Amino acid sequence: MDDAHRLPRTAPAVLPASDLSRGSRKGKRFLPTVAAGIAGSAVLCLVFVSLSLRSDILLDHALGMTQVPVSSLPPAQSIVVSGAAPSFSPPAAIVRPGARVTFVNKLDTPLMLKTAARSPAAFLARVAGHGRATVLLRRPGLYHYYDAATARSTHVVASYDVVVSLAGGSVTPRQGWIIVLGRLPGLRQDVIVPEKKDLFTPKALVATVGSSIVVSNHDSDAHNFVVDPASPAGAAFIINGTQDEPPRGWHRTLVVQRPGLYHFYCALHTRQVGTANGWRVVVPRRIASGYRDHNPMEAWVVVLPANATTGDAP
Repeated sequence: MDDAHRLPRTAPAVLPASDLSRGSRKGKRFLPTVAAGIAGSAVLCLVFVSLSLRSDILLDHALGMTQVPVSSLPPAQSIVVSGAAPSFSPPAAIVRPGARVTFVNKLDTPLMLKTAARSPAAFLARVAGHGRATVLLRRPGLYHYYDAATARSTHVVASYDVVVSLAGGSVTPRQGWIIVLGRLPGLRQDVIVPEKKDLFTPKALVATVGSSIVVSNHDSDAHNFVVDPASPAGAAFIINGTQDEPPRGWHRTLVVQRPGLYHFYCALHTRQVGTANGWRVVVPRRIASGYRDHNPMEAWVVVLPANATTGDAP
């Protein structure tokens, strides 16, 4: 899709998706099972369970979970930077409180790892070329970090620090996310498109198999939701904005079926410039609000097995 053209807001969704839409006038029952290609994107496969629910029914009480202790979450995590793809792998990770995270640098040049200002706690770690460094993360929450040797934090948009490359231009910054999970997430997680922002928020979140992810568009523009083919499974759909579905825009609900790490983005407001460790690297299109900030409309979801909890063993 050419950067100078945006999809008309009245264009139909490329594929039908769940229509659990409190803001939707259609009030249809939904089948969140169909996945197909969006223009400029590869064909994606089926990812979410087929359900038929009324639009006013939530899933919070629909599923039960087997309780297991917090030890089911990783007590340690390794994050690697290699010459093949000079970015963090995995780009988003999850650990329990008190876990040790080891950064492994396979590059010749050193890394200077620094947390963004809105992380639950700060760390600063220098990792020599072909070296490693370990940090201890005790406080729960979402840690946003980056390589301060090659990138910097500039300002805040939608409650998240914008990190840009020191090289400037369209060079993607080296940054990542660590979720220290203090308690089990609920059976509903929300992803929001804020008003007048071509962004998803939060930038990283946790869900469990069988739980629902509700994507809400509070912006006036239409957006789409494309799951990276490197994810355990895929989906794609369009979400109309407040101009077409006043006053709050559409809501789409997905029910995740497979555990693992998911990456999703809006193909209407980003474009792919390559891959890193199998994941698509996307940058903002010229029409996107985050174009000047090099702040793409993307996010990450870590999906845990259905029996994962942070409670004590019964």
